[in-house]
Amino acid sequence: MTGIGDNNPPSALDAEKSGVDAVLEDAEATLTGVVVETAAQNAAVGDVLSRLKGAKKAVTEAHKADKTPWLDGGRRVDAIKIDMIAPLDTAIRTAQDCRTPYLQKVEAERREVARKAQEEADRKEQELREAHAAKQTASLEDATALEVKEQEAKSAKIAAKVAAKPVATGMKTEYVVSINNMDDALNHYFDDGRLQEAMIGFAKSDVRAGKRAIPGFEITRERTAR
Repeated sequence: MTGIGDNNPPSALDAEKSGVDAVLEDAEATLTGVVVETAAQNAAVGDVLSRLKGAKKAVTEAHKADKTPWLDGGRRVDAIKIDMIAPLDTAIRTAQDCRTPYLQKVEAERREVARKAQEEADRKEQELREAHAAKQTASLEDATALEVKEQEAKSAKIAAKVAAKPVATGMKTEYVVSINNMDDALNHYFDDGRLQEAMIGFAKSDVRAGKRAIPGFEITRERTAR
C-alpha cells in the first residue's frame, strides 16, 4: 500500500541537495586524516577540490536563477513604493521646513522666559539671605516680613523650575558631527579596533585595484592553494 505522494518524484531542490551531499561525503572520506606527502595524494585531493568547486558553482548559479524572478518582482515593488514614498518625504520636509522658524522662535522665547525666571529666583534668594543676615544683627525685627521673603523665594524657585522644564514643541534635537582637527581625531580613535579594520579595508581595496605600495602598510605576497 502506498501513501499519498509516494509516486511524486523528488523536487529539483531535493536532487540538488542530494548531489551536494554526495560530493561532501566523498570529500570527507578522501580528506579525513590525510596529510599530502606524495604526488598521488596531491592529485587525489586536487580532484576532490575540483568537484567541490564545481558543486559550489552549480549551487551558486542555480541560486541566482531560482531567486531571479523573486528579485525582479521585488525590484518592481520597490520601484512602485519608492515612487510613492519620495513625494511624501519631500512633502514632509517641506512641512518641517515651514514649521522650523516658528518653532525656533517659540523655543527661544521659552528659554528667555526661563532665564528671567531664574534671575528672579536668584534675586529673591539673595534678598532672603540678606534678610536672614539682617535679622541676626537685630536690624530686622519684623518676623512677618521675613516669612514673606521666604515664601517669595520659594515661589520664585518653583516658577524657575517650571519655566525651565522642557515642553513638547514639535522639534527634535540633532547632533551634527564634523572633523575640525584630523590629527586629534586620529589620535583619539587610534586604539579603536574599528578604525584599524576600516583602514585595512581601504588598503585591501587599493591592493585589489593593483597598488603594491601604500604608506604606513606592509604588503606581503603569499601563495596559497586555490
